[in-house]
Amino acid sequence: MFKYILLTCAAISFAGGPTHEPEDIDFSRVKGKKVVKLLHGYDLESAADIAALAPSCYEDNDSLSYQSHTKVMEVDAEIDEVWSTYKSISPTEDNQNKVRFGLLFSPDPNKLSYSADSYDGIKEGQIVFWNLKFVMGLVKIPVGQKIMEVNDEEKFIKICYLAQGKSHGTQYIQLYPEEDGKTKIVHYTRYKSASKFRDKRLYPMFHNKAITEFHEDVIHKVMEKNKSEEEDNETLSSK
Repeated sequence: MFKYILLTCAAISFAGGPTHEPEDIDFSRVKGKKVVKLLHGYDLESAADIAALAPSCYEDNDSLSYQSHTKVMEVDAEIDEVWSTYKSISPTEDNQNKVRFGLLFSPDPNKLSYSADSYDGIKEGQIVFWNLKFVMGLVKIPVGQKIMEVNDEEKFIKICYLAQGKSHGTQYIQLYPEEDGKTKIVHYTRYKSASKFRDKRLYPMFHNKAITEFHEDVIHKVMEKNKSEEEDNETLSSK
């Protein structure tokens, strides 16, 4: 995701310990002019600024104002293997046609990460900025999201939009084991904006394209790993 997905470094002071200055955003390393413009539009200059961003999640008490979108996919692999891939896949690995990574904030340790940096996996509290590209790159949509929950027991990820953005709501990625050893992937979204036309006509189309590409990247990575392991086993058995 994932294809679908974060940044901080606030000043921390410990008794008797050193004080660390907030890490400034290196805009020259941020991928995507639209993402850079979004960061400036939010008046974000440092990791501390990003850490202070509030999410805008789906609210049950206002459910009628939200639209819904569901995407279901399947992969021929065990659920634990698929879940591990969703947790570990780098946001830069899904840089295909539509989903482009811009910047990541991770709260523990507090740091900013760019496209060339190593990735330690998805964690609660991360904030990620993406540049979504559609219609052969003619339409570019920057977006920020916060990882609210990564539930290992129930195998789901909860992602919310940022309060400063045009879209508000929550995305849920849930995995389910199937009897034949396969895994069902359900991506359920509750969303809204200030534009009914955008919510009814534009969001479902662009959102579906973006998350489909992300999940296809995860599935491809799972299948490539399985293929490699099968080839290794065949090599060992032939010796």
